[in-house]
Amino acid sequence: GALGQRRGYGFALGKSRKLHGNKARNPWGASASGNWTLGKRGNVGMAALFAPGYQAGSWGVDMRLSRASSVKLQQRVSLEAGKSGTEIEVSGIFSGLHENLSMSFSSAYQSNGYRTLDDFTVDTGQAGFAASRYRSRHTAALAWSDARLGGLTFGYSFASQQNGGRTQRLNLSWGKGFAFGTVSLNVERDLSPRREGRYYGSNAYDRPGNTYYASLS
Repeated sequence: GALGQRRGYGFALGKSRKLHGNKARNPWGASASGNWTLGKRGNVGMAALFAPGYQAGSWGVDMRLSRASSVKLQQRVSLEAGKSGTEIEVSGIFSGLHENLSMSFSSAYQSNGYRTLDDFTVDTGQAGFAASRYRSRHTAALAWSDARLGGLTFGYSFASQQNGGRTQRLNLSWGKGFAFGTVSLNVERDLSPRREGRYYGSNAYDRPGNTYYASLS
């Protein structure tokens, strides 16, 4: 279930869009979900999805620790052609640590057999699919904001793929609103191990590097 939504039940019936070429599946599917209050500071959600050849379910708990801090726990399971898998994710945000300072984190673990509906619609045997599946994924961020100077965020992420690959990244971003729009600056450092001769998508990747970009919106 999607946490944080209005309490109650939801039902849907539809057909997935074909976004991956002529070989992609676009099955009909039906889903049901429910959200309930859990005590004074939390809620719990559950959901199920049924499609020909694919079924999935999820549940989650969202607990508010204070007015500005909360933690979430979610588990998702899938069944495709007799092969089952699961994904577990825990995340949290802690505000009020200090004036204008907040911290957030997330950790997720995924078994080799877990599939989303999008995974089911494409050919999972195609080159690069294993590289796109993670085994574990972790992020942490520290954010500071000021009305005059804007907002500054420092983040770190680490992920291990099902095929044995690993990625590590550091990220520093700044943003501030002006009369003419919002200016954002971002610097990212890739700390991933050197990977000679491996392809991710259509691009060869051989060594870590830096990425810089700015935007105005």
